Amino acid sequence: GTKKTKGDPVVDNFNTLPFAERWLAKIMPEYKDYLRRGLFMKQISHFAVLREHKGAMISQAEHTILFDGDTVTVTTA
Repeated sequence: GTKKTKGDPVVDNFNTLPFAERWLAKIMPEYKDYLRRGLFMKQISHFAVLREHKGAMISQAEHTILFDGDTVTVTTA
């Protein structure tokens, strides 16, 4: 697929970070068609919602870390 560029709602709001469909719905009315096209053209990847065994929703967090010799720095904290 073609690469998304500046001026694209996902690039402008989320860059290359993961985002939720509900967040996209808040910034563009035609988000369902946008997602459908992006998935078809392999510009967007879909990941299922993480769920606890009982069916409750859970959250996921990530950190970017920098290893510099003996020093470890968390850059996203």
